[in-house]
Amino acid sequence: MAIHLGILISNILGLLLFSGGMPMAACQRTITANGVVTVSGDKATLTLNATAEGTFQCSLDGGTFQSCHSGTMYTGVSPGSHVVDVRFMPKGVSQTLSLKLTFDVDSSTPPPTPTPTPVTKEVNSSVTVDGRDVTITLNTNIPSTFRCMLDNGRFRRCKSGDTFRSLDCGSHTLKIKCSPTGSDDEFDLRPLQFSVACPTIPGTLTLDGFVVVTGDSAAVTLSSTATGNFECSIDKVFERCYSGFVYHNLSPRRYCIRVRFTPTNSSQVIPFRNPICFRVRRTPSPTPIEVTATATITTSGDTATITLSSTGRGSFRCMVDDRRARKCKSGDTLSKLKPGKHTIEVQFTPRGSTNVITIPVMFNITVVETPFVITGQYQIAGNDVQVFFNTTKPATCTCKLGRMRPVPCMSGHVFQDVTAGMRSIQVMCRTNTRPRMKETLTLGPFMVMPQPPTRPPSPPPPHVIASGEVVNTCDIRLTFSANVTVTYLCRVNGGPWEACFSGKVFSGLQSGRNTIEIEASVVGFPGVKTTVRSNIDLTGQGCPLSISCPICNPTVVGSNFTFRFQANRPGARFFCSLNDEDPSPCSDEISYTIMRRRGQQKFTVTVEEGDDNITKMITFRSKYKSGQCQVLTCGDGVAVSGTAANLHFTSDDPEATFTCRLNRRPIGDCTSPLQLTDLPEGENKIVITPTCGGTAQGVKESITFTV
Repeated sequence: MAIHLGILISNILGLLLFSGGMPMAACQRTITANGVVTVSGDKATLTLNATAEGTFQCSLDGGTFQSCHSGTMYTGVSPGSHVVDVRFMPKGVSQTLSLKLTFDVDSSTPPPTPTPTPVTKEVNSSVTVDGRDVTITLNTNIPSTFRCMLDNGRFRRCKSGDTFRSLDCGSHTLKIKCSPTGSDDEFDLRPLQFSVACPTIPGTLTLDGFVVVTGDSAAVTLSSTATGNFECSIDKVFERCYSGFVYHNLSPRRYCIRVRFTPTNSSQVIPFRNPICFRVRRTPSPTPIEVTATATITTSGDTATITLSSTGRGSFRCMVDDRRARKCKSGDTLSKLKPGKHTIEVQFTPRGSTNVITIPVMFNITVVETPFVITGQYQIAGNDVQVFFNTTKPATCTCKLGRMRPVPCMSGHVFQDVTAGMRSIQVMCRTNTRPRMKETLTLGPFMVMPQPPTRPPSPPPPHVIASGEVVNTCDIRLTFSANVTVTYLCRVNGGPWEACFSGKVFSGLQSGRNTIEIEASVVGFPGVKTTVRSNIDLTGQGCPLSISCPICNPTVVGSNFTFRFQANRPGARFFCSLNDEDPSPCSDEISYTIMRRRGQQKFTVTVEEGDDNITKMITFRSKYKSGQCQVLTCGDGVAVSGTAANLHFTSDDPEATFTCRLNRRPIGDCTSPLQLTDLPEGENKIVITPTCGGTAQGVKESITFTV
């Protein structure tokens, strides 16, 4: 037994609206949804249909709405009358459609068909004309897609806001098709009629033109009653044209030329009302005319210029000395030819013919070799020497001053800070072209006079602000800054100076009052410095036992190594050992003598106070040799600040002098403290060499640091 109940929903989109005096059209759509209940015993099966995409929800006898579909079955239905409430939600529409399906388990009488509920969808369209540009506006209350066709063109996808540009003057028709999203249906909207007004200029303007066809050429004759410029288009692209303008090589068919005119001192563009149309007809092939070609060669040095001519149209190809043939034209130049005989085979192919005319041409290249000569001079300005030179051929040159390494150079190269004395310059050049030639020019010898040193005026002492704070109960973090670029040295409780930086943490301080001194030196002016002190009292802090060494590297005098250390508690006892020997009591300063042993050494000190004890191990390398002195660095090594660095060093020989070398650049004699400026970024290396007693060379010390 089947009971049918359908609902018809009519979506009427035939509204005719007007906006701004322009016509508007609407899209019409009808959606139909119906349902069928089939009863078999105590089972009821739903059959649901709709003409649009969407979802169904069902409720049996006032129960909860649940998702359902065609084929949903209710089982165990009790005898009697029942009602199924159905809700249909079309895709893209905010309204919900409802219907009731009634059935009786014992009766096959179908329930009455309910009245459908209408849902309206609206689409409004309009156009806005701006000069020769037209913009379309499409408004809809449901998602839709559109296709538009202007005049007799083709339908293309379009949307609201699209603009048709540079339309011809006169009336136009825009046809629009509407398709709701998710539907295969498409509806025609009311065509929109609009007009594009032709621009005018003051006075009377008359434009005229015609075309005269001759063979495959067309000559355009244009005239106007006002001065201005013409533009013509025969292939959708406008280009400047004039009366007498000729189109060549036209294929046999019908052509239409669109012409527009721009009056002088006016921005208005006025198109011809109608295009100028003409037809190019196929002409019989003319009687073949014999075509000839000639070729001549003109030489100059190692270059040759080709001159080609022919009595008809065609293309040339040239093959030089049995090489691959390439396209060529009159005036082409061959360069860098070797001396001797050469042959050029010129191949000419007349237009429209497969015959090839071959013209062999022989010529000789005679090159007069120009000698390679270097001339130059030098100029001395203080400690700077500038060299000027010229070469008779393009060349790459290097310059060498005395025993220095040659460097690439050009005329005007300057050697700066040349050491005083007799000097000479060698300019070595090699030609850039074959055959390769080398030549050397020696300038000098000449005398570079010593110049008195010039130093900039010393700046005022720096202004330093320092502050300290206690961290980790018994450590002190010191923060400081200066008003100029400086390098810093620090010392604690009168100990030795060591390189430091803002934010450094000092550990192992005394339980009572501690004094930290900071010395700031202006970069480039070691004598301009400022010293500030910061006092911090750690009394009552309960600091754990600690040990520190003011100079962690041992003090070396000959073969004697001296260690100094201190504890932060008075009355502490010390035990020392060297190279894993048994510890023995010692004071806060102890010396060892190491004879005939070089390499890695290990010194261990243990401090005890009450039940507390702590051990510190110091490793160092013995470089001692009989009769040699060595370099001793102070503090933590190199203190880096920006592109500047500061280094303190000494020697175990009080009379030792030093020479320094930075990044393979000799910087000559040096003293401590050593200030380095304008350092390159990355890793830097300085080598310090002592001279013992002013005569014998000592042990070199290499120090690497990063900027």
